[in-house]
Amino acid sequence: MLDNMLLRMEEIEKDEEEVRRRFAMISYSDPLLWDMDTGAQRKHNSSRPASPQPIRLTKPAQKLSSTGDIVLQRPVETGGGSESFLMDEDSPDAIPSCSSTDRAQKKGGVRLNVPCCIQKNIQRYREKHDSYLHLVSHAAVGSFNPWAVAESLAEELIMEALAEVAAEFQDVCEEYAEAIFTSEFLQPIQSPSPSVS
Repeated sequence: MLDNMLLRMEEIEKDEEEVRRRFAMISYSDPLLWDMDTGAQRKHNSSRPASPQPIRLTKPAQKLSSTGDIVLQRPVETGGGSESFLMDEDSPDAIPSCSSTDRAQKKGGVRLNVPCCIQKNIQRYREKHDSYLHLVSHAAVGSFNPWAVAESLAEELIMEALAEVAAEFQDVCEEYAEAIFTSEFLQPIQSPSPSVS
C-alpha cells in the first residue's frame, strides 16, 4: 500500500512538472498585434513554413444593456378600495414565500422573500453539496483514517532522510578525525639520502 502511494506521489510530481513546463511555453499576444501579424504572415507563407501561432486567451466582453431589469409582480386593482386596505389584505393568489426572518436578522443579513419552491431547491442543492463534500473530504471512515496514513508516511520519510544525513555526517567526521590524526601523530618516513662518493 505504501509503495502504491509513493508511486502515485511520483506520478503526481511528474504531472505537475509537465504542467509547469507547458505553462512556461505558452506565449500570450496582444489582439491588435495578432491581427497585424496574421496579415504579414500571409505574405510570407509561400516562402517558408511559419512557426505556430501563440495561444490567444480572451475573456468574452460583457454586453452592457441600457434597459433595466424587468420585475414581474401581481397587478394591483386601484379602483375598488383604499390603499391601506389593499396593503393590509393578503390576497389568496399571492406567491407563497418561505422566509427565515430570525436567521437573517440574527446574522445581520438581509431578509429576502423567496418562493417556497425555490427555497426547497436551494435546500436540496445544499444537502447534495454537503453530501458530496462528505464523500470527498478526508475524514476518517471506519477504521481508515487518511490523515493517520499521511502522518505515518511523512514520519517514515523524515526518519529515512535523517538516517541518511546522520550516516553521511558520521562518514565526514571519521574522515576528518583520520586526517587530523595523520597530520598530527604520524611522522613522514624519510628515505636515506644518497651518499656522494
